[in-house]
Amino acid sequence: MAKPATRLGKPNKKRFKASAHEKKRVFYKPLPTQFCRKGFRYRQIAREGDGAIYEQKWLGKEDGSIAYEVILIRRRGATEIQGKKIPAREIYPCSTDWGSSGWTLTDKDRAFAKLKWLKESRL
Repeated sequence: MAKPATRLGKPNKKRFKASAHEKKRVFYKPLPTQFCRKGFRYRQIAREGDGAIYEQKWLGKEDGSIAYEVILIRRRGATEIQGKKIPAREIYPCSTDWGSSGWTLTDKDRAFAKLKWLKESRL
């Protein structure tokens, strides 16, 4: 059996060459796993594909109730606003998308069931 051709004692290896389709692949900055907004602290407790669950706690209240936001993660391409470049990124649904891309539940088990339903219905 013949040995592969070598150059300086190393086997010849073909370099990977990206196809035209692969060159267009965009990296989206992921959603943060923790953030604060409008008096609430959000912490991601689950993520499956484009679905996620964020635990929502009221800031400033140690005994405040906890809710769970189940969301469909959206993506937005890179943009430029007033000369500032903003990279492609994942985005949290806005309030007008609530009910179609975001849901607030008070029961953790129901939130996980909703995430499972989203994953199965989006196949």
